[in-house]
Amino acid sequence: MRRTFAIPLLALVTASLVTTGRPTGSSARPAVPGADFDGDGYADLAIAAPLEDVLGEEFTRLDAGAVHVLYGTRRGLTADRSQYWHQDSPGIKGDAANYERLGSSLAVADFDGDGYTDLAAGAAYDTVEGVTFTGSVNVIYGSSAGLTVEGNQFWHQDVPGVVGEDPGLYDLWGYALAGGDFDGDGYDDLAVGSPFKSSRGVVDSGYVSVLYGSPTGLTASGSQAWDQDTAGVRDRIEAQDGFGSFLAAGDFDMDGNADLAIGVGHEDVGGIDAAGAVAVLYGRPEGLSSEGNQLWHEDVPGVPGEADHHEDFGWFSLAVGDWDADGIQDLAVGITGDHVSGMEGAGSINILYGTSTGLSAQDSQLWNQDSQGVKESADASENFGWDLASGDFDGDGVDDLAVGVVAENVEDGAVNVLFGSAGGITAEGDQLWSQDSSGIIDSGEGDWFGHSVAAGDYGQGPEDDLAVSAPFESIGDAFYAGAVNVLYGAPSGLTPAGDQFWHQDSPGVDESPEAEDFFGGEVR
Repeated sequence: MRRTFAIPLLALVTASLVTTGRPTGSSARPAVPGADFDGDGYADLAIAAPLEDVLGEEFTRLDAGAVHVLYGTRRGLTADRSQYWHQDSPGIKGDAANYERLGSSLAVADFDGDGYTDLAAGAAYDTVEGVTFTGSVNVIYGSSAGLTVEGNQFWHQDVPGVVGEDPGLYDLWGYALAGGDFDGDGYDDLAVGSPFKSSRGVVDSGYVSVLYGSPTGLTASGSQAWDQDTAGVRDRIEAQDGFGSFLAAGDFDMDGNADLAIGVGHEDVGGIDAAGAVAVLYGRPEGLSSEGNQLWHEDVPGVPGEADHHEDFGWFSLAVGDWDADGIQDLAVGITGDHVSGMEGAGSINILYGTSTGLSAQDSQLWNQDSQGVKESADASENFGWDLASGDFDGDGVDDLAVGVVAENVEDGAVNVLFGSAGGITAEGDQLWSQDSSGIIDSGEGDWFGHSVAAGDYGQGPEDDLAVSAPFESIGDAFYAGAVNVLYGAPSGLTPAGDQFWHQDSPGVDESPEAEDFFGGEVR
């Protein structure tokens, strides 16, 4: 499962879209790195608290989940006009219930092509129509006033027109989300991962649904369902593969249609158990297609590294960016279980570069904390690559890559930043950030800093900025209430100047911190 919080008596699993700092999709959307829900030219930030208890009129819904929104300004993120969304918010479809975990995944895209970013929030553990943990997705649309209840949607596998199999127990539909314009019509579409779906009766083989955008938002018309037994898709359906464990959208062949990278995080490779793989479906005018689809793993010729047991290639993280400035988007793949210098679970990332014909192994790279020039050194179970985010943090016109290392320094957590160049990702100028870095608010206390990372131009300057979650942060007496640091970009890269520290006790932020809320479980 994607993210397991190893805390007493509780295991939480979450997932998310990792977007590029230059989002793909509708050309009508403002060219603002990150989500711009109100279209004012400054990126906004959605922060999930997937274990938030939601207070009802008669009783509290445990772990119902919620999403906070902070809006960007010329001064940076602010709590002015901050929002707090859950399934009991007035006007929101669906109902808050125990253990739904709204915000277990997030995606941002412009589904109705109106120039305002919209928010999709997965509730992967939702029980729908009596089917336990089958999963659902809420979609809240942007406007000049920001996110609004007007036209919001509640999607699940039983909605008429959504093609595919019937909802099943523990499908976790909505475990992963990604938005991109797969058919090039100017409206972003939504891919929904269900890696624990027993597709065609094969246990936990996995499944991906696709809903297409329109002038009125997402629609079931023309919806698609994909698994590894879909005609033309490489490999075959197998138990526990987890097809759809992570999703990311980008235009890897520069044809104007977004393509979809699909984590198959427990794929066996050459008899190696759970080595992991990533399937890529390419966009066409008719939508996603199996034509020219690819299956990537570390035993593909030209891909550096070597497939090994339980490396989880593509299970936990994917990111899209143009790291070599050639105008074609590239793909980063997290390999959180990678063995580095004999250190099990130290973690690595693979970079696959885009070309006019799609992703290629040519010039592909393998990065970890033992790579020359990368700060720190690889250690067992640090999980380099737990989450990834792409943005132009130094404003040089080339995307850079932030890499979460959640268990750095015995689970304090850290983020490595690798900078892009005309030759691709390089260690030159590499940065390492933690809550113990000079100028960063708070300190490392086993908080899992780097659990989720998101890039956007939140204000203060033209460079992109980075939001870094620490969901195990304790606020006062509230253990694991969660928090988010925001580092702002500068010509020299990310800097502690103006660093912000957000949590549910920050002035203007709705709600109050409670134990195990996991504020920052996902940030987008």
